[in-house]
This record gives sequence, structure tokens and C-alpha cells, in this order.
Amino acid sequence: MRRPSYFLLFQTRPDAYDSRGVRVFFAVYFGAFLLGGLLGPLVHGLVQVLAEGRAADGGLLAYLSGKSLIVYIDRVRLFAAAISLLWLIQYCQLWGRFGFHWRDGGFRQGLRWGFVGAASLCTVVLLQTLIQDVSPVEPLTVQGVAEVLLRALAGALVLSFLEEALFRGMLLRLFFTAFRPWTAIFLSAFVFAAVHFKRVPYDPALTEVWWGGFAIAGKMAFAFIFESEALPFLNLFLVGLVLNLVFLLTRSLIACVGLHAGWVVVRNTYGKLAESGDSGLFLGSTILVDGLLCAFILLAFAVFLSYALLFRSYKAPPEHNLGGIS
Repeated sequence: MRRPSYFLLFQTRPDAYDSRGVRVFFAVYFGAFLLGGLLGPLVHGLVQVLAEGRAADGGLLAYLSGKSLIVYIDRVRLFAAAISLLWLIQYCQLWGRFGFHWRDGGFRQGLRWGFVGAASLCTVVLLQTLIQDVSPVEPLTVQGVAEVLLRALAGALVLSFLEEALFRGMLLRLFFTAFRPWTAIFLSAFVFAAVHFKRVPYDPALTEVWWGGFAIAGKMAFAFIFESEALPFLNLFLVGLVLNLVFLLTRSLIACVGLHAGWVVVRNTYGKLAESGDSGLFLGSTILVDGLLCAFILLAFAVFLSYALLFRSYKAPPEHNLGGIS
């Protein structure tokens, strides 16, 4: 596979490689965990002291004091990561160059890919309802279903927009600039899957030692190794792989947002409205990503997109230039 110049950052030429962006990304990523491990316990301790001083039975301080240390570490991490990412976007000169192209049928393209994503997961939902013991969480009403669907749609659009800007618009292109194409595609898909696993068991004893915050932050940073399950991780990896290929094929993040949002809408709506009495290995549960069928569907997507990508020419129109060398 060739390396189209319009996906490359830092004015890197197609026959050259520049890994500084990848190094900076991982410095920002792990630096946020380090800062969370350092400042999270301090903020947590300060809140506990203030809550005891007020002796309040209710109110904001009482609510905050009831949160575990792991929550404070995660919130500090998120704040540090958000601020650092804004700087990283500027460092990569990506403002206005992520790849959101609304002209020339961009909106229709997003709708088409959204339909593809929703239809593919609806296949799993349909088979679950026919084969497994799936029942409504509560009596369904038209109004209740509509509210769940609208909330799922709004959340899916926001989440998909932000994640596609980060993981495809920036991360994939950082890896694409640093490595050969397939290496970049697979590594960035791996990172996409890994960062979705951050929940770890909380040990209250860690609040009693000075290094407890760093221990928790370290576990969170590498939770994908110790706490993730094989099938959900595989499916998230394949999701990242498919979205990477869609971006490279269409040269537009709108297609990725549509496909991503279609998946999230179905998953969130189904998860809110139904529950499964059993969780088969093949079909999974109502969270959908814990079954083999999802993996087969995503793998079929990846094979088809890889074939389309390898046997088409890279010649983006001028308005689809993403900020690389024309």
C-alpha cells in the first residue's frame, strides 16, 4: 500500500518517516496518568478534610467525599489529557484539517455509513431476540422507546465525532507518518481498543500509602493487559481497524462518524431496553461486543475494505486534502 501524502503530518514526504508525533502522543497519554496519580490523592484528601470540617450530612462536599480515590485520579487524568490534547492538536497543526468534509454529499455519505453500521449490529440483535432469552428491561411504551432512542442518538453523535477526530483524524495520521501503512493501521487500532479499558478493582488500602495514587494510575494505564476480556478487546480492535480503513478509503471522517454512530446508537438503545438471560459465546449479551458474531461481521468488513483499498488509486480531490503535502 502506498502512503498518500495528504494523510501525512509535519510536511513529511511519502518516502520518509517522522515518529515525533507518536512519541509526543504517548508522552501526553501516560503523562496524564502520572499527573492523576500525583494530584488525585491530594485533591481526594483535601475534600475529605473539608467535608469533616463542615460536618455536613448533605450537600456537594458530602457527595464529593463519598467518591473513591480512583474517581479523583481518573478525573484529574481526564482534565490533564483534555488540556494536553488541545496543545497536541496545535502541535500537529490539525485545526481545520481533521478531515470533516461536508461538501459534495458529505452529509449523505454519513447517513449511508450510519445505516450500514446500524444494520450490521441489528443483525446480531435480531438473532439474539430469536435464539436467546432476551426480555425488555421494563414494559415498553412508544414514548419510552423514543426517549431512549433520542438520547442514544445524541450521545452517539457526540461520542463518534470526538473519537473519530482523535483516533482517526489525529492518531491514525500520527502512526501513518511514523510507520509503514499496515503497521500504522494495526497499531492505531490496537491503541483504540486499549484505551477503552481503564476500569480496575479499587483497593481502599492504597489510600493509606503515599504511592497508592501511582499504583492505581499504573493499573488504569495498563488495564487492557490485566483487566480486559479477550472477545471485547478483539471486537474493539476490529472496530478500530474497520474505521481506520474507512477513513483511508473515503478520505473523510464523516463516513467514520456515520458508521461509528450507527453502531453506538444500536448498542446503547438495545442495552437500555433489553436484557439477556444468557450470554452465549457466539451471539454474546446485550452489550453485543462480547460475542463471536460481532467479530465475524467486523472481520468481513475489514477484508472487504482492505480489498477496496488495495485496488483503488489514491488521488484525492483538492478539497479533500487533509493538510499533508499536496
